[in-house]
Amino acid sequence: MALFVEWLSTKWHAIRQLVDSNSDRQSAVESRQNDLENRFNSLLSSATKDSEVIDARDSQKYGRFNVLDDRIENIEGLLAKYVPQGFEIKINHNMNRMPSVRVVTYDWAIGTEKDGLDTTPSGLFGGTQSVSVAANTQYPNTNSMVVILPMDYQTNGKPIQRGDDWYLISGIKTIKISLF
Repeated sequence: MALFVEWLSTKWHAIRQLVDSNSDRQSAVESRQNDLENRFNSLLSSATKDSEVIDARDSQKYGRFNVLDDRIENIEGLLAKYVPQGFEIKINHNMNRMPSVRVVTYDWAIGTEKDGLDTTPSGLFGGTQSVSVAANTQYPNTNSMVVILPMDYQTNGKPIQRGDDWYLISGIKTIKISLF
């Protein structure tokens, strides 16, 4: 019986050393695993940023852009064309009220042809179809106003009054501001 107890004690110590050794090994493996997971999460986080940039190149309305800058330029182009901001026209109308405004633009109006009357491109005699332009208005007082148009319509033409309408003419381009 004593021999069995001695054998059992030896086995128990051997097993205990094996368990301790496996425990140390397991702690080392877990430490390496945590390091690896942290590195992977860091890499994934960086990849997500790249993925977001790549994903931002796609537009459901306008399709795929090769680089993000092309998409941003497209957005800026739309803003410049449709959002009334960036081009201000000061008008002293002396109407003693705050009139409503309608703005249109067109090309090749009679009198704006480069080489004289009836020298427009074929089919454009009298001008192109007018296009409405988004506009905001500010009223510093009841006799003047500031009409704000999208940047794409910026011109060096000066406002010329004809009745209740104001015209800005630059080359073949005309902007008509009607007050009512």
